[in-house]
Amino acid sequence: MAEKPGKPAGRAGMTQVEINACWVEAVRKENKGRILNENFDFNPKNLIAITQKPTQVNPSAATAAQETAGDAEAELKVLQDKLESLKKAPKKKFNYPQTAAQELGWDMDTEFLAHAPKYGVNKACCPETQYANSYVTMTTRSPFAAPRANNVETAKK
Repeated sequence: MAEKPGKPAGRAGMTQVEINACWVEAVRKENKGRILNENFDFNPKNLIAITQKPTQVNPSAATAAQETAGDAEAELKVLQDKLESLKKAPKKKFNYPQTAAQELGWDMDTEFLAHAPKYGVNKACCPETQYANSYVTMTTRSPFAAPRANNVETAKK
């Protein structure tokens, strides 16, 4: 069956009613795939605070904002809790390691105590070591180091 010869193909051959029907169908298809997420939450790692322009501030809204200060304090507390969670170590955030890299060192904080030094005081130095430390401090070179090239020439004279 052939098309009617007098009517062009595509949108040019459609009436306004047909065009509107196609538009409604397209919008309906888009709305099927659209899901409204009402549980919005921010990413505190990318938090950027930008103040409003002075010309956008409404004075009557500012007085209404003062009346809802109690709600603002509750929201501020929630925000502070979220920001504090960023500072915590992974072991305090989660009960179990989340990645393979975390599995390697997950219990190292408890195992380190077994190898920690028992005494924080170094052993006393013997007289020879004290002399060598004083010599290095005074001459800025070790008494056990080989002589420098310019000192060898003066030593031969």
